[in-house]
Amino acid sequence: MPQDRISFAAPPPWVLMPVIPPIGTPPAPPLPAWADGLPVFWNPDLGAWGVWDAQAGVFVRI
Repeated sequence: MPQDRISFAAPPPWVLMPVIPPIGTPPAPPLPAWADGLPVFWNPDLGAWGVWDAQAGVFVRI
């Protein structure tokens, strides 16, 4: 099962320079209430949408 929360020591490159997902990728799903206010990113390493919690240094797959 994929990991839903991934910690990073520093912001990954795809946070510093957001990546456009491949053509045909479904749009990001609606954010759950707990993710309100967090920026949404496409993680090209996982091929998944998620939110970036800069304060915790964590990417959370949505």
